Amino acid sequence: MNEEIRDTPPTSQSQDGWEDSSRRLLRTLSSLLLYVAIYTFIFRDLKGILLLVLVIIFHEAGHFIAMKAFGYQDIRLTFVPFFGALISGSHDDIPPFRRCLMVLAGPLPGILVGLVCLILADGDMHSQLFRSGLLFSLLNIFNLLPVKPLDGGQLLFIGFPTQARSLQALFIILVSVLLALYCIVRHHYAFLPAPALLLIGAYLRWRNSGDGAYPDPPAPTQQLVLLAIWLSGLVIPLLAILFIPGIFPMR
Repeated sequence: MNEEIRDTPPTSQSQDGWEDSSRRLLRTLSSLLLYVAIYTFIFRDLKGILLLVLVIIFHEAGHFIAMKAFGYQDIRLTFVPFFGALISGSHDDIPPFRRCLMVLAGPLPGILVGLVCLILADGDMHSQLFRSGLLFSLLNIFNLLPVKPLDGGQLLFIGFPTQARSLQALFIILVSVLLALYCIVRHHYAFLPAPALLLIGAYLRWRNSGDGAYPDPPAPTQQLVLLAIWLSGLVIPLLAILFIPGIFPMR
């Protein structure tokens, strides 16, 4: 569930606008059918795949609505197996704060829907409402993590461009250390190469990202607003899930 932001000059409207829209719709539907077919062939769970597609469509619909509201043109949605979906659009000029809001418009509504479903399920872990709520919540919370190409990574590089490289590397290092400690405590030594590979990947990404010119960030007050929304979208839902009956029955 990722979006590609193309701030390129919008193409002029022409007589072929209807045909272009039809081709974009056909490509979206074709990629959706291919997505469902591949996942169904591999996992043999059509019901679960359709639920996953619903979560992705709801997520991308948030991006789409925000992009339309902010004047994006030539908006395209493509489903990519094992990746999620990719939404792209063009715009001649859009402030970074609005770009960040567009990024947040994908995961935040999905998190809210997920929490509502979990509350209404009332701890019935075998209900469809509970499974739907868990998938809506966790996938969208995961998308807020500060690593590209996730929404959180894009928010980091658009909203805080000068600190993005260091913060992303610090987050990956923290996750790698926690994963390594878990493997050691649980004696899962065969999985220790995984955190090592994460650390190597973080170093290579940090080294190759360069020290070029940074794009203009949002105003400081806007950055504070974005940071508050971002952290709230990560922390509050996780804390809420801890207190929803049935998810952690051992507490």
